[in-house]
This record gives sequence, structure tokens and C-alpha cells, in this order.
Amino acid sequence: MKVMMTEHATEFVPPLSFQVLSRNDVYTNTFDEKNSKVVAHIDLADWADLVIVAPATANIIAKMANGQADDMVTTTLLATEAPVWVAPAMNVHMINHPAVVRNINQLYADGVRFIEPEEGYLACGYVGRGRLEEPEKIVQRVHEFFFRR
Repeated sequence: MKVMMTEHATEFVPPLSFQVLSRNDVYTNTFDEKNSKVVAHIDLADWADLVIVAPATANIIAKMANGQADDMVTTTLLATEAPVWVAPAMNVHMINHPAVVRNINQLYADGVRFIEPEEGYLACGYVGRGRLEEPEKIVQRVHEFFFRR
């Protein structure tokens, strides 16, 4: 597993946490080339058999739907030919906002698959649809994708 993080994600969870768990470098900056023999975002895009964007905020979903490439994650997403899965996590009102619904529909049309959010208590204190699917269930879906018979 290789991990890329947006700048905002690094404010929520330190990259070192994912470095220790994955035992790989964590990519946060498009211009921080860790290996001078390759262009990192192209190398990661080619390496991936599957890309999962989780938790996917309204912001990253909008960037993806509009082809915006302004950071390590979005440039890699545009360069990959691997399947892309998105696991949204946001406030119930945000996920139901017409702009977010429109962006999700665009991504569906582009072939992106979604790991639908759960209903329950949200980080903001609301209750409703928008909770990130449990990590164990995401791992189970990945396993089924690669090992289905």
C-alpha cells in the first residue's frame, strides 16, 4: 500500500502515522520527488492496481469531477489508468447539496466507483448519511474485487 495525502489531510492525521503503517514513504507534495529516477505522480499512477480516495471530502470530489490537478493526489488521479474508488465522508447536508450530487454523478459517468457512506453519528454532531464506511468493510470490498471467483 502506498499513501498520498492532501495538505488538509496532513492537518488531520500526521503523514508519519501512514508511513509507519504502510512501511512506505507518504506522498504529500507534487514537487517532492523521493526518487530522482521517476516522476512521483506518474510512477504512483502506473504502480496502482486500484486507487481509493478515503475519506473523500466535498472538495476532493469537486476537484476530481472537474479534472482539477493542483496537488499530489489530484495529479496522480488524472494520470492513473487503475480503477478509482471514492469513499465519501461529510456532513449530511453537504452530501445532499446539489453541487455535490452533481459532482458525484459526473464521477459515476466517468467510471469512478463509490463506497457509499453509512448513516450514523457524524463528526459534526449530526446524525444522518455521510459517515465514512468502516475501514474493515472497505478492506473486505477490496479483497472481493481482487479475489472474486
